[in-house]
Amino acid sequence: MVWGSPLYFSPEQAAGSAPSPASDVYSLGVMMFEMLCGQPPFTASSAEELSRLHREARPPAMRSMFPDIPHGLETIVQKALAKPPEARYQTADQLGKELAAFNQRPYPADLGAGLLVAETRQVAVENYPPFMQDGYPQVAAPPAHSLRTERSANDVDWITWLLALLALIAVGGLVPFGMWVYSMLVMQLP
Repeated sequence: MVWGSPLYFSPEQAAGSAPSPASDVYSLGVMMFEMLCGQPPFTASSAEELSRLHREARPPAMRSMFPDIPHGLETIVQKALAKPPEARYQTADQLGKELAAFNQRPYPADLGAGLLVAETRQVAVENYPPFMQDGYPQVAAPPAHSLRTERSANDVDWITWLLALLALIAVGGLVPFGMWVYSMLVMQLP
């Protein structure tokens, strides 16, 4: 039995094997490919043909379709789409860490400060949300310094204390209520 959508099958699922965390990484790779290129890496008229493509065909080179996609990002997606499970990231956490590390790398000046996405040609530019121009997100450069400030040992987390107090009141109120219910049940017994 095979579970999932054939569009996002891993090769091992398409072959009828049990999925693993690496199978999820492959499915994430398919979704990332689709988000960046505007189409999935494989399309077919039948589930059987789609299954064969996932098992045997190489995904198209993303940069041949959209040269503005950063090479490092294409490398990450291609590794996520590797046919043998052992050649992929073994968990989604590994993939996430690799994407976070990629996001910390400085971008070439001609690519701007954010990831590029495929432009959908059917939608007029006027219909994009205000942060989109020419089909690409306009991302502000990260601040030169971090906005997070270090907390000192003397700072009091008042929200935590308030929630603890509310929990104490709730539990403290449940104990007498429970005793009252118990006493009412005992009094009704013959």
